[in-house]
Amino acid sequence: MLTQPSSQASTETTSTGLLRCYNCGQPYRPGELICPHCNTRFAKGVDTRQIDLKDVPTNPVQPRGDAFVTSPKPIILYVEGQRLTLPEGFVEIVVGRRSPIADDPQPDIDLGPFGAEEKGVSRRHIRLKRKNYLTYIIDLGSSNGTWLNGKRLSGPAERLLRNGDELRLGTLALTVRF
Repeated sequence: MLTQPSSQASTETTSTGLLRCYNCGQPYRPGELICPHCNTRFAKGVDTRQIDLKDVPTNPVQPRGDAFVTSPKPIILYVEGQRLTLPEGFVEIVVGRRSPIADDPQPDIDLGPFGAEEKGVSRRHIRLKRKNYLTYIIDLGSSNGTWLNGKRLSGPAERLLRNGDELRLGTLALTVRF
């Protein structure tokens, strides 16, 4: 159960620089949003906006194009008519939106300029992973879900990406090309 801090709550710092939860007294890292021991919420301003699932189309389509690429090609995400080329030669890359908290893990690819926060994109929404000549997508436990060709991904399983696939992170639509 998540609890909100009271106006009189205080946080102590340990000798190792960690902070102590005002609720349970256990240490946690600076920048944590929720106590890893008792689930007390420390900050409210950086939550992922919850979207209404009725705003997300659910008409699955068949995979689009080739999955196997015989030579390394750049992966391009088309987001709202703009081209976003992923770094060549990556093995794993995280896509999401930047966090305002300095110590928070940041995504490799920031979708903030595309209205990611308003469209329900989590800070660390998906991971793209290359194995040999194939590319996979993994949902990282995002708050508002990930869809591949209209079908919602469940769990942390790897799903094969194909040229022309359509992704939806929350309500942000992307098309994959390689």
